[in-house]
Amino acid sequence: MEIAQVINLNRDCISFRCFEGHDFPFEWSMNIYDAIGQSLEKLHVKKIWEAEVGDSDNQPFLMEVGGEFQHLSPEQKVQLNAYLRQLASVED
Repeated sequence: MEIAQVINLNRDCISFRCFEGHDFPFEWSMNIYDAIGQSLEKLHVKKIWEAEVGDSDNQPFLMEVGGEFQHLSPEQKVQLNAYLRQLASVED
């Protein structure tokens, strides 16, 4: 299991920071877990971009990756929308 920090999440895509040296394939499956116990599992993602960022002295996450969700099931779409609504209500 790899740990990453989500930068942006919406109905269509995700971007996150991760440790340098991690090699993301063109497509992969991922799980998203949050601090309050919610999860989104087996989300199929296609990599859109990847960039090295930061300074190793100040930031443990030295790479950013952006991906687009692919082939989400109807249940995954419902779960993702509910997850996003809950995040929005916490931010308000």
